Amino acid sequence: MAGAAKRLKIVAEDLVNHFEARLAAIPQPSSISKHTTKLKEEADQLAKLAQSIPADVDKAAKGQVAQDLAARSKQIEKLSKQLRHDISL
Repeated sequence: MAGAAKRLKIVAEDLVNHFEARLAAIPQPSSISKHTTKLKEEADQLAKLAQSIPADVDKAAKGQVAQDLAARSKQIEKLSKQLRHDISL
């Protein structure tokens, strides 16, 4: 009987450890809020950059290429990849 009680105690401790680890993995409200804030900031920055491109493309068609157009397009690509990655978390 003592062996069975010892095994039962070990199983119970393993279950407690398992559920404590699972609970620790659940995002807490403050981390969710920080994550959401970061997503919104990235989305706002992406939208702002994207809105600036059409006017510069029109100018480029007239021969007036904005010097930072390529850099802004790279930044848009980088932000969109980051946003896509962050959303999937």
